[in-house]
Amino acid sequence: MYLYVIEKQAHRSQQCLIHRKKNNQYGKTLTSALERLSVHLAEYQHIFRNRTKKFFDKAEKYAQGIVQSQMRNIERISEESGTDYYQMQHFISESKWDAREVVNQVALEVSTVLPKRKLTGLIIDESGWVKKGDKSVGVGWQYCGNVGKISNSQVAVFACLSNGDFASMIDSRLYLPKDWCDDPERCYEAERKGTKGPMPKRLKATTDGISVCNYLKTLDRQQWQKLSVRNTTKGVLTGEYHFARVYIWDKATDQTEQRLLVIRKTKPGKATVEIKYSFTNANLEQYTPEALAYMQAERFFIEHCIKEAKDILGLDQFQTRKWLAWHHQVALNFLVSSFILKEKLRCFEDLPLLSARDI
Repeated sequence: MYLYVIEKQAHRSQQCLIHRKKNNQYGKTLTSALERLSVHLAEYQHIFRNRTKKFFDKAEKYAQGIVQSQMRNIERISEESGTDYYQMQHFISESKWDAREVVNQVALEVSTVLPKRKLTGLIIDESGWVKKGDKSVGVGWQYCGNVGKISNSQVAVFACLSNGDFASMIDSRLYLPKDWCDDPERCYEAERKGTKGPMPKRLKATTDGISVCNYLKTLDRQQWQKLSVRNTTKGVLTGEYHFARVYIWDKATDQTEQRLLVIRKTKPGKATVEIKYSFTNANLEQYTPEALAYMQAERFFIEHCIKEAKDILGLDQFQTRKWLAWHHQVALNFLVSSFILKEKLRCFEDLPLLSARDI
């Protein structure tokens, strides 16, 4: 399950990838990529300082290590960059630079460099990775989609901006399981502001909730519409869609949120039916069914972003335990991810299928 919002941007025609042809300079656009990485990182150097110290050199070494190292943990990056391990460990775990400021600047830059097309989506999805022990922040026995079962793991929610063939990570939130932060009395005390006035009231649902699986059983053939979404490597993505305005009850805050439920039904094989669903804060008064169906299909790109962040940039190789360290490493990971997006765009005319691993 995932959430996305849609924003309008100016439309610009795009030539199909198969129409791109090699030229005499094929591949030469990558020859100065390392120099461009240094320029890219320099745009963030004002963040890596405090009143008495500057530590941009550590940020630069760590980011370069993400690109160049095979094992992307602090120890290996320190070894390969010739940096003192304990200084790098302190930079990640203790230094008072603002990870949020890095992430915010990354988000702004990604939004700026993406091609200006009609629809751009903010796609939100979760991902997890198995961990050993119980000391890492947020680790616990919880469902981990990466392995498809309950395991001792960390789980986080990620956001990316997606624009057709291009996407990049721009935000994250680490999930804290109940055994880390479940404290009903503390939450109740936090609801009341001061001692004057009436006690705050808790909302109560007047009807029972229903799962999407059970809701599907109530739908008949007339409540579905067939839509063609976009081209894929296997042909045109076509499916049957159902849209419904729903209200999601947040038990933690006793509040409701209105969303549009989008359900897609496809037949990847003659005897199989695949169901996918999502919630969006867009609605059918703003966008056509075709636009909403197109944006739902953009989930592929955040899944691809997460896979790149893990397999190529080491997002799941963190060996630190603290909250601050986790956010510092994620911010630097996103910083490199935004550079990779810029390289894909820069080299598109020459290398239209350029991957993060290639870079």
